[in-house]
Amino acid sequence: MMFSNRKDNLLVLQERSSRFVMLTLQPDKKSQRVIDNQLQYFMILPKQARRSLTQDNGTEFSLHHKLQQIGMQTYFCNPHSPWQKDGIENMNGRLRRYLPLRTDISTLSNEQVALLAHRINHIPRKCLDYKTPAEVFYNHLLHFKCESTLPPARE
Repeated sequence: MMFSNRKDNLLVLQERSSRFVMLTLQPDKKSQRVIDNQLQYFMILPKQARRSLTQDNGTEFSLHHKLQQIGMQTYFCNPHSPWQKDGIENMNGRLRRYLPLRTDISTLSNEQVALLAHRINHIPRKCLDYKTPAEVFYNHLLHFKCESTLPPARE
């Protein structure tokens, strides 16, 4: 997500089914910084939550092949086709309510950006049956079956 000064950016990552969003400040659009931030977020997720990623055609995503080392497939939208990633475009619109185009995001701290992501992830959505993205993400995507170390009871 770009701002009017064209220098500072916000990396917006969104999980498709839950609409859960992760945000990080980007002081530039260098591809190494972008891939490092993506890997930082994706490495902490379980495998089933990091299967694929759809990105823009910008040069900042040129190191996308490095995501293959953690089992992620990468896809790119066609040029000038924002409808191919409508979920993230919708999220950018939501974020603009809090961070208008003329915002100087260099004045924001990582904590403020994390609080914004927390706020966005805890707003109920009609498309999620009035659950929050955080609820859906944690309850469905990160749900693990409980395993018992005790043998089953004999009858």
